[in-house]
Amino acid sequence: MAPVCQGDESFGQHVELLLQSRVNAEVGMLIGRPGNRDTFLLLLPTPHEGNTAPVELQSVTDSASKKNKKAQPDAQVQLAVDSITEHAAQVAAMLPGGLSAMGLYLYGPEAAFASATSQLCKALESMVAASSIHAEKLLFISSQSRKFLCKHRAAGTSSSATLPVCEFKLAPSLSGFSIMTCRHTVNMTLPILDNMQALSTNVEALIAAECQRINNSIGSTQGSIASSSTTVGDLQQPLQVELLCPPSCCCATTEAADVREASVSGRVVLEGVLHGRAVVHKKDTLSTAVDLLKADLVSSLQARLDIIMAEAEEVLESSEAGGARHAILQSTSESSTYISLRLPTRVFFPVQDTLSFCDYLASGESLADATCKLQSLLGKQADLSQMQNPEGTGEATHSTKQMQLWTACPVPHKTQPYLPCNLTTTILLSTVVALSAAAVALYFQM
Repeated sequence: MAPVCQGDESFGQHVELLLQSRVNAEVGMLIGRPGNRDTFLLLLPTPHEGNTAPVELQSVTDSASKKNKKAQPDAQVQLAVDSITEHAAQVAAMLPGGLSAMGLYLYGPEAAFASATSQLCKALESMVAASSIHAEKLLFISSQSRKFLCKHRAAGTSSSATLPVCEFKLAPSLSGFSIMTCRHTVNMTLPILDNMQALSTNVEALIAAECQRINNSIGSTQGSIASSSTTVGDLQQPLQVELLCPPSCCCATTEAADVREASVSGRVVLEGVLHGRAVVHKKDTLSTAVDLLKADLVSSLQARLDIIMAEAEEVLESSEAGGARHAILQSTSESSTYISLRLPTRVFFPVQDTLSFCDYLASGESLADATCKLQSLLGKQADLSQMQNPEGTGEATHSTKQMQLWTACPVPHKTQPYLPCNLTTTILLSTVVALSAAAVALYFQM
């Protein structure tokens, strides 16, 4: 049975604009929602890289077509595969929960589709290798007949193989989606280590523990605990979820020997309030929607810490030449103080109805910088006033503060593993969390 795919009705308007602008060819990403019926919600063109276009169309006229003036000349397409795959990887990292890169589309004359298929398949292979795509669909849009042809590339299929055709139709799709949000507070204490490799290992352990907290949380909204018996369509707008997370010490972290053996010169507290956002369908169960929201928080936390570690490595190289050290590598002279480092802020840029893209403000960046970056990647005119900053903070900063008892974290010892709390406390707190969750569930059922 052929796979079934659906595109939003706005695709027709997109084609009309291309025809009015007399665009010969266009290539870009399919943004949508995977499922039993893959839904495409947005056509996102690949922007020009300098003076180089991502797709070039060349007409080839042979001797037979010269004799027959009514015959359509063949067309050859040249795609900038590297630019297409790099753009796809960058955009995939900017998608909120519930949205994925679904494949590629090509707009142009039907005669060019045959020569473009192998190049598009190579681009899909690179996108799969970079984990920047969740489906391998190719959507061909004829500039002559305005017809849509959707094909599916199965995993491992060669670029020269014949691709099966999918059943495709246009229908109102965006109206069935809504935005679900939540806020999650992060406060992680990290020992400052001179060994960069040991520091990276420790950060990965902290990320795993915090992600475990998020995944083990219980979602609640409008008096309903997340379950499969309630659908998103049963709830009222706006869709705001409260995540009831277990305490940090219920998620013990383990560290490698080289972390415990490394010299500890201080403490840094990574803190911030994360804004989670997921695009959910009205037919999704509440438990499915909350899972999408949790996945968004996990990927957002990972992205922020990747930015911090990348900055730390870059600054470390400059500090070896006499430059300043990054906050995560700075030593604190007093044992009662710690360095507070705020996580990079997440900002959003809406593009169409419930669809938006996100970016993160690294150290020294402002909303204006994020606007320019989004404008270059999305190929759309971005106004600074359109940017959404739900976390309400500026650029990432750091400061030195007095260490409070409730945030104190024991310094790793050479002979003892670094654990947030002992086993007895973990069992007691786990029991309290379980009883609290049961009480909340019983309260909402009454």
